[in-house]
Amino acid sequence: MIGLNYKTVLASHKIKDVVAAGTTVEEFTIPSDVEIVGVGEATHGNKEFQEIKLEMFKKLVKENGFTAFAIEADYGDCLAANEYIQSGEGDAREIVNNMMFTLYHTEEMADTLEWMRDYNMAVNENQKLRFYGFDMQNPEVTVPYLLDYLKRITLM
Repeated sequence: MIGLNYKTVLASHKIKDVVAAGTTVEEFTIPSDVEIVGVGEATHGNKEFQEIKLEMFKKLVKENGFTAFAIEADYGDCLAANEYIQSGEGDAREIVNNMMFTLYHTEEMADTLEWMRDYNMAVNENQKLRFYGFDMQNPEVTVPYLLDYLKRITLM
């Protein structure tokens, strides 16, 4: 006698459909009129999702001219990351380890910052990449940047 769980069989069938519909990063294309691409992840802290995000971003930069990378992370933390990719000064691993959200304390996030820094060192100013965070759970990290900005524009 063989027993089958209908829900398991149905889920297996649906997974096959999803796999069949998938493409590789190399095969993936973005229409020329698309200005924003969102890349989600099924789980946080998964090495493979972080690696594929970087591969997707590289493709978007090289083939579509994208220049911004934004993540759900604290705005101030990402200002530090952006300074690093703009100036080339600092340590990517230290920057990601100082981010409030520990899910970014990974080699893969450091690799993303390093790739962006290396890319920026080889292109014109108008092609440089930017790194943004769109969360504000740690505002005290942002305050020094704000004060520095106010000081600079006041002296102008």
